[in-house]
Amino acid sequence: MKKTIKYTLLSLLVLVSFSCNNDEFLDLRPLDFVSPESFTTPDQIAAAVNGTYRALTMADGLYEANTWPIYLDFIVDNGFMDKTWSGEVDFWDQSQGPSSLYAARKWERNYRGILRANTVLKFIDQVDIVEDLRTQYKGEARFLRALFYSDLIEFYGDVPLRLEPEGIDQKDKERTPKAEILEFILSELDQAAQELPDVYTSASDLGRATQGAALGIKARNLLWNKRWQECADVCQEVIDLGVYEIYGNYPDLFTPLGEGTNQEVMFDIQQVAEFSDDRLGSPWATYFQLWQSYMATYDLAKEFHMTNGLPIDDPLSGFAPQDPFANRDPRLEFTVTAPFTFRNTSISSGNPVTYDPCSEGSNNFTGLKIKKYIDREDDVPNNKSSGANNVVIRYADILLMRAEALVESGAWTSNPEEVMDLVNQVRQREGVDMPRVQDAEGANLSEEELRQIIRHERRVEFAFEGTRYNDIKRWDIGEEALSDGHGYRPNLLDHRPTALVMLTACTFQAIQQDASEIGFTQAELDGLQSLTEINYEFEEDFLVAVAGVLGQEFVDTHEAYLRKRSKPAYYEVYVFREREFKSVNEYLWPIPIDEIQSNELIGPNNPGY
Repeated sequence: MKKTIKYTLLSLLVLVSFSCNNDEFLDLRPLDFVSPESFTTPDQIAAAVNGTYRALTMADGLYEANTWPIYLDFIVDNGFMDKTWSGEVDFWDQSQGPSSLYAARKWERNYRGILRANTVLKFIDQVDIVEDLRTQYKGEARFLRALFYSDLIEFYGDVPLRLEPEGIDQKDKERTPKAEILEFILSELDQAAQELPDVYTSASDLGRATQGAALGIKARNLLWNKRWQECADVCQEVIDLGVYEIYGNYPDLFTPLGEGTNQEVMFDIQQVAEFSDDRLGSPWATYFQLWQSYMATYDLAKEFHMTNGLPIDDPLSGFAPQDPFANRDPRLEFTVTAPFTFRNTSISSGNPVTYDPCSEGSNNFTGLKIKKYIDREDDVPNNKSSGANNVVIRYADILLMRAEALVESGAWTSNPEEVMDLVNQVRQREGVDMPRVQDAEGANLSEEELRQIIRHERRVEFAFEGTRYNDIKRWDIGEEALSDGHGYRPNLLDHRPTALVMLTACTFQAIQQDASEIGFTQAELDGLQSLTEINYEFEEDFLVAVAGVLGQEFVDTHEAYLRKRSKPAYYEVYVFREREFKSVNEYLWPIPIDEIQSNELIGPNNPGY
């Protein structure tokens, strides 16, 4: 069989140089290629570092967006995306294999970034550059390389550890144990935290890695690997920096309105709307507003509590199944576009547009769209792209990671109030203002009660930020979470007026036959039934009586147009797609077939593949 050499071909391209005419963003616009032997100036090194960040964007390929964290929510129980040609449906159905496109793209993206970071670290000491800047660039390259490797080991387990810009003669390499790579990641992040500044003072450095970002990714790796006390300690280091705080406007965390002005986002993938032709703008305005194939699930929506802090299945919560979005945790409104609510402002007319499931097509199976990352009103420059950055990690995650680590380590028993305070900081941000743990769940809570509170808070706080898959894996709740998908039956979500009711056959049976279409109430039907017990001499008398029961005016003797009824939407929960959890692969993804074929030393694939 002819072997492919996808990874090694990437090494021949090495790096892409960037510059940008907007000094408020990290240099992101691709201009030309730079080869390693030409690294002789500080500008070339700067371009090489920026080229490493570029591996996080869509600029290297049309489908790079689906390597971003947000896409992981479309393979769990938060969302669904009906694009079989894109590869995510395989993972939602749990039918993925070595040929799955999604697995190949994530693998390639990570190794592309690793190759670029390796090249920076290999050649940076050969360039005459200010030492403080050299140290910073090294820290950025280490941070990004650790970020790419942490993604690889979480999804693929043991992978080849490549620390040099290798050529085609080095394509064959065995897999290094995950535990060994994890120690390397933690060490690199420690070093990066020493080399990176805690903040940048220039707007042109917006989006670059910081000390806090390095510590945050370190804490996340410790959490994923259940090293609880270490995780709690690193989270405390981030808190003690005094740099970060909870932002007071939750929805603006995910639009340009809040970018650069909040101290909550610790690291994100920079997007520039005006560079959409270079695939450097966020695509969510198109994907989530204009397309029907991206959808949120009822499984996610039901997790948001009522404003009194009670879950919707609590008899005392006040939840109304036919008014399901009333009096809910405000984060539901900020995360999900519910039927008949504001969606966006029309670019052409400037008028508000509401989401009407029945009028927008049949490809949305759940009746729910996604609102996170959608620019609102005048923020949208066009319907194709926006400047909404993709959040990788934020301070709320630090607080909830520490809370979880304290509970799982057992350290919570000496200070349970700290755990509740960490959760309260997240759920009580301005504009959300959900009840404190002490007021909603109680003050004297058990370990299991605290555990479930934290898990709930993570689910609703980080929906469509790509954390859910790792949470499911860490908590080993795949059998519950990776099962059937539920939504609201779309064809019943119809708020449009029905046609005028025309009575040509003046009998109760004729009216009753159309009752479900027309939307008569039971009281009205009972009233109409009573008319059948009366003998009317003239047809007109019968129609006048019918009009009276319906509270309407009689119009015409022969064709009585009695009613124009706006039929209320009916919220019926149903299974839109079945699936069964498969535990054989231990939550690991398959090594892509191209890597299996090109690397003779990589060995057998992961279990179940």
